[in-house]
Amino acid sequence: MKSFSTNIKKEKPYKCILCNSSNEYFTTIEHIVPHSLGNNFLTLDKGWVCDKCNNICSGFESRALNNSSLSFQKVLMGHKTKKGKQPKATYNHIEWFSEKTKKNSISIDLNKKKLNKNPFIKYFVENNTKAFIQLAHNKFDIDISKLLLKIGIEMTCSLSLNNSDNIDNAKKFILNNENESWPFLLIQDKGFQMKSLFGPSKFIHSHALASNFDIFIYENQTDELIFFFSYGYFLYAINLYSKNLNWLEELKNDNFKFVAFPIEFSKFSNT
Repeated sequence: MKSFSTNIKKEKPYKCILCNSSNEYFTTIEHIVPHSLGNNFLTLDKGWVCDKCNNICSGFESRALNNSSLSFQKVLMGHKTKKGKQPKATYNHIEWFSEKTKKNSISIDLNKKKLNKNPFIKYFVENNTKAFIQLAHNKFDIDISKLLLKIGIEMTCSLSLNNSDNIDNAKKFILNNENESWPFLLIQDKGFQMKSLFGPSKFIHSHALASNFDIFIYENQTDELIFFFSYGYFLYAINLYSKNLNWLEELKNDNFKFVAFPIEFSKFSNT
């Protein structure tokens, strides 16, 4: 696909939407969805996210894109890195990487030492059975939380879809180095009837779908703002306003199957 840029909004506030500072440098264009997830068009121009916050975000973004369920999905989608290299990931103690010679295929490194750490994969390999990736909780779930919040904040701020005061806690969580948790869902059923935020522009929406992602916003009955990020075969959901999980009851009432992350929130899962 030919690379092009679509800025959500032309005005440049030169006030960081993450730390609210106007005193930092603004020298970089911000990819709302990471480039390595296939996004080469959805960006914010210089003046939206300061260099200091950009550096902080690059840390958790790198971990989420290389060691989590998102990283495994990135390999399945075959999205190359900024340097044009084939995608690879380490997830569930297994190394996953796509091959240049085989379109839409992936390979796994069955290093015996790493394989023995994953009984699920080990069982299927030893029994000569095709293995389906086991989605497991791990220490990188916190990085997915931060990445989802970052995408949600940047998207909704650029479209003026939220009250900035309501996302202050999410901003602090993103920029905080402490090992805290913010719950998110991985939904197994994509039967939601929601309108994509790209809907008003068929041109932008078609390129988002071609890159295997989509973005939705859902304002529930308790006035929380729920952000949905669809990527490949996965659908993630996170509350942009708080860690409150009361909105899950609406999903359970509709019989949707989902797993709650990080692991301390797994008791809220509906599977």
